[in-house]
Amino acid sequence: MLDVNGPEGQQTSEDTSAPVRNNGRLSLPELFDRALAHGGGTHTRQDIADGLKSGRFQAWGDDSCLCITEIINYPQKRAVHMFLAAGDLDRLFDVYLPQVKTFAREHDCSAVTSVSRPGFARRYPADFYPVGVIFEHDLTGADVDPRRIIKMRKFT
Repeated sequence: MLDVNGPEGQQTSEDTSAPVRNNGRLSLPELFDRALAHGGGTHTRQDIADGLKSGRFQAWGDDSCLCITEIINYPQKRAVHMFLAAGDLDRLFDVYLPQVKTFAREHDCSAVTSVSRPGFARRYPADFYPVGVIFEHDLTGADVDPRRIIKMRKFT
């Protein structure tokens, strides 16, 4: 798990908002911001920082990838939920997912879950399987970005 605190337990104040290009690719902070946007506006950078500082969230990754998790207690199940990922997903799944699974077992969780944009479905390891689809209806009257609307195929 990433240590979000600097020396002597002080939270670091490094500015990660400046775009840093890596061979023309988006930087990890830019990818992180995109992941937050794809998440439907549920969290801000400050929400994540506060959750990490309080221990509610966990951070996994390095300079090339990042995943944020949270332990969810359901009435009949306890799970580590991966709700934000950015960067090199192959590295995230190969290096950090095993650590997330170990963490989940150590905290008496029976599953690791994740919500992702549809394009990530083919990127998940074979031991992950879909258990449903999340739909949302915005009640604020805000315009829905048409790119977020997924054409559902008829399943037969």
